[in-house]
Amino acid sequence: KGNVQLEIKNNAILFVKGNINFEGSEENKIFINSDGSGSIIFENNNVILKHVNVENLGYPKLDRYILFGGLNFIKADVVLENIKVKNSNSEDAINLINSKTFLKDIFLENIYSDAIDVDFGSLRFNKVTCKEIKNDCVDISGAKTQGIKLSIDTSYDKGLSIGENADVNIKDISMKNSKVGIAVKDGSTAYIENIESINNDYDLAIFIKKKEYSNPNLKIKNFLKSEKKILQSKDSKLKIDNEII
Repeated sequence: KGNVQLEIKNNAILFVKGNINFEGSEENKIFINSDGSGSIIFENNNVILKHVNVENLGYPKLDRYILFGGLNFIKADVVLENIKVKNSNSEDAINLINSKTFLKDIFLENIYSDAIDVDFGSLRFNKVTCKEIKNDCVDISGAKTQGIKLSIDTSYDKGLSIGENADVNIKDISMKNSKVGIAVKDGSTAYIENIESINNDYDLAIFIKKKEYSNPNLKIKNFLKSEKKILQSKDSKLKIDNEII
C-alpha cells in the first residue's frame, strides 16, 4: 500500500514470480530507492504498479539471466500508472520482455541509457514523458505498439527507436533537443500522427541496420515542420502527408 519505502541496496534483487500489486495513491506514494546497484525482476505474473517513485536502480547480476534493467518484466501482464523513474544507472530503466503492457502517466528523467526498452510482446500507452535520456527514450523491438502522447526532451541518441519487424501506431509526439527524433529500422512498420519536432539533429531516420530484415515503412500524418531533416536509405518507404519521399 501507500507510504511504503523499499530500499534495495548492495546488489540486492527483488525477484517476484507471483502476482503482485503496488497500490500507492497521489497522497500516499510508494518509494523504491537504491544505491545504484539494486534491481527488481517480475516474471510470469500479473503486475500492477500505481503511484510509485523509483530512484537509483542498477541492474541484476545473475548467472541464469541476462538482464540490464532496473525494473525488469519477463512474460508478464503489466500495468504501470503514475510512475516516476529518476537517476537510473542501468542500461534500461524499464525493461519489458515478451510482456503485455499498459503504461499511463510515466515520467523518466536522468536515465543512464535507454528509458523504456520493449522486446517483443505488446505495448499500449497514454502519456509517456522523457527528460535527459543518455540513449533512447523508447526503444521498441518486434513489439506491437499503440500509444498516445509521447514527449521527449533531450535524448542523446534516438527519441523513439522502432526495429525488428515492430508494428507501431502512435498519435501526438513532441520531440526536441535530441540527436534523432524517430528512427524506423529493419522491416518495421510505423504510422505516426501529429509530430512536433524542435531542435533535433535529425527529425527522422529510416534504414536497415541488420541485413536479415526487409525495408522499413513509415507513414506520417500532420508533421508540424516545414523543413525536415531526414536520413533515409534508398529502398525504405516514407510517406509524409500524402507525399512519397
